[in-house]
Amino acid sequence: MQIKIHKEGWVYFIISIIISIIVLPLFPFVGIFFFILSIYIFYFFRDPNRSIPLEDLVVSPADGIVTFIGEVVSPIDTYKEKKFIKISIFLNIFNVHVNRLPIKGLVKSINYIHGKFINATLDKSSEDNERN
Repeated sequence: MQIKIHKEGWVYFIISIIISIIVLPLFPFVGIFFFILSIYIFYFFRDPNRSIPLEDLVVSPADGIVTFIGEVVSPIDTYKEKKFIKISIFLNIFNVHVNRLPIKGLVKSINYIHGKFINATLDKSSEDNERN
């Protein structure tokens, strides 16, 4: 079994391991804390291999719980009148935080929408439905 870590996590993992090694002889309790933190960082940024079925299927792009599936009006101003199917997936701290492509395709554009700092478990679909 090959265990790998996502490239974004290596910086945090290596820094926490170095701090653990330096601090452990001087302050064992703090060193153990950073070692446990290193294990958590490795666990959080893990990137396991996934086997994708060969059938003509759409697979989930992320681990987690599907919290909403429904038709909503796009929050992007350029698509005000257009409706889309929205699928929301909630990832808790124990889920793999690597998103994959659910189908073969081509990304034509990316539109960044500045988010709000609100609890991810709250039902935001009612906010979407108010615009419908």
